[in-house]
Amino acid sequence: MSNDKIVRYATRLLCSHQGSLEYRQLHRQVCNSFDISDYDLCYILRECCRFAVVGGTEDRTSYTEISPDCRIIARTAVRLCKDYPKDRCADCEEGLHLCKYFVYGNCRFGKGRKPCRYSHELSSGHNYEVLRNYHLLDLDQDELFMLLLQNDPSLLPEVCVHYNKGSGPYGACTFKASCTKLHICQHFVQGDCMFGYKCKRSHKIELDDQKKLEERGITRENIHNLPSIYRNIYDLKNCSISSIEGEITDTAQGPSVSERESKEICLHYIRKQCSFQGLFKVYNSLCLLSQSRIEHVWVGSRVAVQIQYVSKIHNLEIPESPKRTGVR
Repeated sequence: MSNDKIVRYATRLLCSHQGSLEYRQLHRQVCNSFDISDYDLCYILRECCRFAVVGGTEDRTSYTEISPDCRIIARTAVRLCKDYPKDRCADCEEGLHLCKYFVYGNCRFGKGRKPCRYSHELSSGHNYEVLRNYHLLDLDQDELFMLLLQNDPSLLPEVCVHYNKGSGPYGACTFKASCTKLHICQHFVQGDCMFGYKCKRSHKIELDDQKKLEERGITRENIHNLPSIYRNIYDLKNCSISSIEGEITDTAQGPSVSERESKEICLHYIRKQCSFQGLFKVYNSLCLLSQSRIEHVWVGSRVAVQIQYVSKIHNLEIPESPKRTGVR
């Protein structure tokens, strides 16, 4: 049995259910389709950078179980290219060249009208390579767009901080109805509002916000799903990311080399002092050495220092590591 297939299947499940599921729901559907132990499934969900495990009452130091009420959220490092369609993004390797209104689901161009100047082609040469490198080719269009909406911070407006302060229908927001940010209860988005239906802040997308979102090209279906999408965005933002996307491997086979040359390397691994060498990572567990650039990553302390190298690998002089804070 391949962990590759399990990761891809679980990703599709999450993206087809507004980006997240409770562990009990995901566990039931995955175990109905694959012969996998609870331990292996929990290990994949915790160690794979494609997933974030949040909430619940489980012991986060244990890999043997996940609380049934934990939420599993789909995540990715893929974004829309900020420089597209400018010439300087021609060599972009990680950003999708897509129309953002196409991602929203309601681009006003095309459909018998004037063609859109931005690409609507997921299968174009550039976009195909990005999706292949990040193992997202299995997702259909709606699943991919759901994944992008909750991971790319450039796509959706922020929750208005000032609306959540002060009193009155607009809180302390001086822009009131003309505010470009979303007027919704921040604690509702975070899942910890104590007031419930008695809360003086909105727990839904109000009519004014709905009109503004529709003007941005966001479909009514996506607007209806926004409260849960914003909840996912909040949890992903506050969830630590300790792994990188790359090749998916089997536990029995050990880590394998990614099809995409990685630009990340652990300094302690080079020095043969890394305490994480034997730890299984579903995506690209061991660091790969780029010929021209190395990004030192200290996983335990979450400190990253980027250093540019021009010399070849065999002439590489390893600098001293910075002081670490915390336990590896």
